[in-house]
Amino acid sequence: MKKTVIALLASLTVGASVWAQTPPQDIDLPTLLDWVHDLSPRLAIERQSVEAAQAERLSAGAWPNPSLGYTQSRQPGTLTNFSSARAREWTLEFPLLVGGQRGARLEAAQRAIDAARARVSLSEQDLAADAALAHVHLLVAQERLALQEEGLSRLQALREIVSSRLASGLASRYELLRFDVEVASGRQNVADAHAELLQAQSDLASTLALHDWHPRALGSLRALAEPAEEAQESVAADHVSNLAVQLARQDEALAGAGVELARRERWPAVSLNVARFWTERPYGATQSVGATVELPLFDSREGALGKALAEARSATLKRELIEVENKRMRQQHAQTLLLRHRSLLRFEEDTAQKLGTLHQMAEDAYRLGKGSVLELLDASRSNLQIRLERVDMIQSVIEARIRLLVTRSQLVGAWGHGAERGSTQGAYPAH
Repeated sequence: MKKTVIALLASLTVGASVWAQTPPQDIDLPTLLDWVHDLSPRLAIERQSVEAAQAERLSAGAWPNPSLGYTQSRQPGTLTNFSSARAREWTLEFPLLVGGQRGARLEAAQRAIDAARARVSLSEQDLAADAALAHVHLLVAQERLALQEEGLSRLQALREIVSSRLASGLASRYELLRFDVEVASGRQNVADAHAELLQAQSDLASTLALHDWHPRALGSLRALAEPAEEAQESVAADHVSNLAVQLARQDEALAGAGVELARRERWPAVSLNVARFWTERPYGATQSVGATVELPLFDSREGALGKALAEARSATLKRELIEVENKRMRQQHAQTLLLRHRSLLRFEEDTAQKLGTLHQMAEDAYRLGKGSVLELLDASRSNLQIRLERVDMIQSVIEARIRLLVTRSQLVGAWGHGAERGSTQGAYPAH
C-alpha cells in the first residue's frame, strides 16, 4: 500500500512538471520528437495505464485473507454444553487456492502490463506521427509564405519597370493599372499564406496540448524528402517491428491468459477451518479442524470460461487482420513513396533550369519592347505557381515517407536526433 501511494505521488509530481514546461519556439523535427517522447502531457497520461496494470499485479499476487470469527452464547437452560451458563467460540478460516488460481492471476496481470506498455508505445508513435506531419505542414506554410512574399516583391519591382516606361512614354496606363491589380492580388495571397501559417502553428501546438506556443519550424523540406531508400526495401519483413502488430500479439496473449485463468477459477473454493469452543462454570473446551468445499451445483462458472474463449478467438482474428493490413499498407505506402519521389525528381529536372530562363526572357523582351505586359505577368505567375507546386510535391513525398515509416515503426529512429537539419533551401533560382 505504501509503495502504491509513493508511486502515485511520484507520477503526479512528474505530470505537474510536464505541464509546466514549454518547448523552444524555434524547433526542428528531431527536437520535436524528443519532446513528444519525454515531456508530452498526453503520453504522461497514457503511461498511467501501465502504473494501474502494475498495481493490479500486486493485487493478483496477494494471497486470500483469512477470516476470524468470535461468538459468545448465554445458555439459560439445564441441558446445555457441559451444563454451563455461558459458552464462547472463535473460528479461523483460511481460503486455499488449490486450483493454481494465484499463478494464473499473476500471469494474466503480467500480460496486462505488457499489453499496457505496448499500447503506450503505439500511442507514442501515433502522437509522434501527428507531430511530424504538423511540423511538415508548418515548414510548408513557412515556405509558401516566403514564396508569396517573394512573388509580391517581384511584382512590385516589375511595376517600377512599367512605371518608368510609362514616364518615358513607352508604356500605357493600362499596363500600369494591370500591374496595380496584380500587386493587390499578390498582397491578398500573402495575407492568406500568413493565415495558413498561423493555423499550422496552432495545429502543431495542439498535437502537444499546448495553448500558448507559437512555434517556428526549423529544417529543410528537401532534406526530409531524401533519401527514399525505404521505398526500395522489401516489405515482406517480419511483422514484429510494427507496434500495432506487437500490441495485437500482446492482446492475444492476454486473452489466452484470461482463458487459463477462467479455467482455474472454475475450481471449487476450498477453505481450512480451525476452531476452539469453551464454556464457563463449569469449564470445558474443544478444538476442531475442518475444511469447507464449495459445491458448484448452480454456478459452475461456465459462462466466464465461454466469455474468455470468445475474447481469445476475437483477439486472434484481430491479430491476423492487423498483420495482413499492415503488410498491405506497407506495400501501398512504399509504392506511393517511390512514385511520388520519382515524380518530384522528374519535375525538378524538367523545370528547375527552364523556369528562371523563361522569366528572364520575358522581362528582357518587355524592356526591349518586344514583349507585352501580359507575357511578363504570365511569366511571373508561372514562376510562382511552379515553385508552389514543387513545395506541394515535396510535402506529398514527406507525408508518404512518414506513413511508410509508421507502418514499420521506424519514425523516431529515422528522424531522431542526428537527422539532417538546416534552413529551408530551394532548388530554383530567385528570378
